[in-house]
Amino acid sequence: EVNGQWYTVGGYKVASWFELLDLSKWVLSQDRGSLDSEPAGAQVHPYTDGEVNGQPHLNGVSGDVDGGVWGSEEAAAVHEEDEDEKDEELEDGWGAGGWQEEEEAGISNLPKDVAFTFQLTEDGQYLMVKRDDAEFVLRMASLSSSGTLTCDALYDALLAESTPNEDAGVHALDKAGYDRAIRAMFPDIGSLASGEEIKFLTFGFSNVYYALEIEDRALTHEVACALSMFFAGSKSQKLQFGFTLFDSDEDNCLSEAELQQFLGAILAALSACTFQSAQRSADKTTALVQHASSTLARDVVDMYAHPDRRTTFEEFGQWYNVTGFQIAPWLELLDLSKWNMGSWAAVHMGGEEADGPGNPTRAGDASDTRYSFILMDSTGEPSPFTLSITDADVASIRSLVTKTGLFDQAPSAVSGPLLEAAPDGILSKSAFDRCVRRLIPSSSLLKDEQNAFTVLLSSIFYNFEAGDEEQGADALELAVGMAVLCNGDKSSKLRYGWHILDQDHDGCLDQAELMFFLRSFLRMLIALSFQSIDLELLEAKQHATGMASWLSRVIVDTFSRAGDDLVTFDDFAEWYLEGHQVAPWLELLDLSKWVLPK
Repeated sequence: EVNGQWYTVGGYKVASWFELLDLSKWVLSQDRGSLDSEPAGAQVHPYTDGEVNGQPHLNGVSGDVDGGVWGSEEAAAVHEEDEDEKDEELEDGWGAGGWQEEEEAGISNLPKDVAFTFQLTEDGQYLMVKRDDAEFVLRMASLSSSGTLTCDALYDALLAESTPNEDAGVHALDKAGYDRAIRAMFPDIGSLASGEEIKFLTFGFSNVYYALEIEDRALTHEVACALSMFFAGSKSQKLQFGFTLFDSDEDNCLSEAELQQFLGAILAALSACTFQSAQRSADKTTALVQHASSTLARDVVDMYAHPDRRTTFEEFGQWYNVTGFQIAPWLELLDLSKWNMGSWAAVHMGGEEADGPGNPTRAGDASDTRYSFILMDSTGEPSPFTLSITDADVASIRSLVTKTGLFDQAPSAVSGPLLEAAPDGILSKSAFDRCVRRLIPSSSLLKDEQNAFTVLLSSIFYNFEAGDEEQGADALELAVGMAVLCNGDKSSKLRYGWHILDQDHDGCLDQAELMFFLRSFLRMLIALSFQSIDLELLEAKQHATGMASWLSRVIVDTFSRAGDDLVTFDDFAEWYLEGHQVAPWLELLDLSKWVLPK
């Protein structure tokens, strides 16, 4: 019992391999098909004119950019009137994910591009999330920069546009109020995003609203709970946030009905992010969500059997750790990092060139590891982390740097705008996105390339987040790291990074600056590896810091003069004549040697 309590409280973090005693946790990519094979019937999310959950969505591709969330409300109203005339219900099919019954499809015969499957009901109804859906969610978060806002800020913005229902003791939103709240949270999108991006976000956010709308209204606390998936915070933080929203009497307990509504709001948001939800009637989807959430709520309260059938948040958490994770694993998707499949698309776009159609690449297979580097910790001892670069990584990087044109850019052309956009040294996600849009015009890329590279570049940004309480990346470190993706050989990129960090222009770096210099390149290489998906951001930073700290100390101890702890670039170059044996990963700065061989 003590061991079980230890595992529930914190042991699962340091001994997570215990989870592999459950064979169901071993279902990996072999059950999803090749990562770089063409998915049968693959489609981009249909933000064309039509319906969303049985409701007309605003602003299809062929529609007017002025309508919708970031356009004028008058244009949106006209567009809605036109769409009300359409009442066509599409037949259910595989589409690109969504609800499916086991007897209809068979879990053993899943399409090759299915990312997740979650059984919802005992009669065999599943939620299927395809990798297109994962890219859809991550692109919404990236374009809106929602991950920089707290869930409390989300609720405040929605509440400001809500009207109270005093009889029921709740607040509700109509669609116009919801749109105003979204615009208030993301005021820069209307002027900075492209027309296509505005349409995409209009579709995505409208989809979530319509999944919860009843009689032209949606309850504010349900909308906030559903949208929390896109905002800052861990799964646990978002569960606590949502639980509190439904605790109307503030006694830290939910009734069975409130618990059902809480779980239903989350499940409705997930369904709204799958392709097939756009092809189903709202009634059918709502009935399935209510049935699944009702079953779960009953399971929670039955576990404790309190006479009043009320559950505390602590009891809910205990239920999840004991049995909930098995029957409701979709709750893990409240953590945006769990959706990180966007790199698959980049592999798909470059994989055939690298491996040929008969030799598919699978990210994560040990057999396709091309480079492997053991990193040292701050004491010079081997750390538990090995940086691995796979064939899939190489294909992904090749696709990114060639199709975006980054490899044709000088490091200063890419890094300079990043530094200018961060006068205080911290680069926000929205500023990073603006820089990327100026460097890489969306008109030069296909739509699936835009989706994939949006996610890939966002992943790089988040790997460089400053940490602690900072909501942004260290601009200097990211600027040096981005040089890896640019034109030039290893020496020119090293010299450029040295020049940026030499703030007093004396040609020297001290030990702290040298550590920062080395860590910048190492963090970029870790960010470009698929294995970074499985690392916590702080963990990745710690591994890079340990290696860079040890190297900088060794170099300074060897070359500093008169105890000033300063070394020149020539000193560094001389050290590397032997240092390449302990830091061979610096060779990867020259992409022409491994990503783009002549």
